[in-house]
Amino acid sequence: MAECGQRALSQTSRTWDAPAVDGLLREQRPLIIRTVARICGRGPDLPDIAQDAAVAIARSMGRFRGECRLTTWVVSVAARVAIKHARRNRSRTRPIAPGEGVDELGVACPEEGPVETLLRREFVHRLEEALAVLTPDHRAAIVLFHIEGLSLLETAEAVGSSVGTVKSRLHYGRRELKRLMEPYLEGQ
Repeated sequence: MAECGQRALSQTSRTWDAPAVDGLLREQRPLIIRTVARICGRGPDLPDIAQDAAVAIARSMGRFRGECRLTTWVVSVAARVAIKHARRNRSRTRPIAPGEGVDELGVACPEEGPVETLLRREFVHRLEEALAVLTPDHRAAIVLFHIEGLSLLETAEAVGSSVGTVKSRLHYGRRELKRLMEPYLEGQ
């Protein structure tokens, strides 16, 4: 855990020190944006949803008990906000365009050449298109478990469901992703 995040947690749990919370949110901003973008897509309201997630994180700082990593907790809160938005605005989910916000979404890889970069970006774009088709619940399970690396239990806690429900959503989400990605993967 980063020093700023650790300091913010120890201070906010007692005194709600605004500069410490600001530092924590600034430190975690890329993670918040990435989580929200992967669940809601890259619509014009992405900054607003990310801001709503940051506000929810700041408001619930006193409820962080330290039973999980800080990043897991931040992803959980951001995911809940994003899922609520995605459910309300399902028809407006937009995938990330090729090259759009690549560094912000954490998919840049400096060791590869231009051809590999182009192929990876195209794959990421196709994957984002396929994710945008999934239901918000299936998309959130896939993003949190496979992309953000949360465990089944952490994913279940993040989305407010049982582990069995998350397993089911992962199964059906993977099946749908496979169906949607097959034409692209067969062309490779």
